[in-house]
Amino acid sequence: MLVRDYIVIGILILMMVVWLVFKLQRSAQVKGLMTRKLGYRWTRYLKRNVVLYRDLPSRYYEKIHGYMNVFLHDKKFVGCEGLLITDEIRLTIAAQASILLLYGDNEVYPEFHSIMVYPSAYYVTEDVNVGGGLMSTSKSLRVGESWQSGIVVLAWDEVLNNAQGESPGHNVVIHEFAHRLDQQNSDIEGVPLLDSAALYERWARILGAEFDALVDKLEQGEETVIDSYGATSPAEFFAVVSEMYFAAPKLLVENHLPLYLQLDEFYQLDPVRW
Repeated sequence: MLVRDYIVIGILILMMVVWLVFKLQRSAQVKGLMTRKLGYRWTRYLKRNVVLYRDLPSRYYEKIHGYMNVFLHDKKFVGCEGLLITDEIRLTIAAQASILLLYGDNEVYPEFHSIMVYPSAYYVTEDVNVGGGLMSTSKSLRVGESWQSGIVVLAWDEVLNNAQGESPGHNVVIHEFAHRLDQQNSDIEGVPLLDSAALYERWARILGAEFDALVDKLEQGEETVIDSYGATSPAEFFAVVSEMYFAAPKLLVENHLPLYLQLDEFYQLDPVRW
């Protein structure tokens, strides 16, 4: 072997050692964060201001506190339009995002790194192809977005309103972080990571039928229990019905029981019984 071959092998070995040390350090760090208790002042605030946390059975507290600790340690919060990021903002968002992870031993949104928080609804300007090679500028008002680049955008007044249960069936944090779960499965198509081919088949059959039924009802001018925004795409349908699963489970059970049961097979929390 030539000297340069030994150098290449040495560099590769060094890179492997550095990677292994990083993984071991990260594993120890996450383990410490997952077992750290959340302060009394924080839990008191959550019980007073976040309905989903207050209603959550106490057997889940240790696990959600662990996920929250990792979330708060890893994710960067950025205030927009002069908004000052406070513990109240960080806790309210972290708690609701972490509820989505309670179904298993999950990493805490590994492909997501930053949250941009606006004081209220914000405008987004987009270039829209109107055909014939022509583009048009469109401006829309939004309260949340999830970008594939690893950023979530939220409007704080909407987050707080939803957290306090003022908009039954709606929760922008649940909606946007359901998109994050969907994005872990590569394509954004309303299908999170599932454990087996049988689960994927059942998911596609039940959610596909419910999505088609929603589209048909809206086309016929009928009223629907599920928000019409869910008919935009299968991805938005998954996010919208995830909101209902957590924020209006009784309504979902009474009107779309197979859908509720399929979502519960994934989330495993059965919130209608809380």
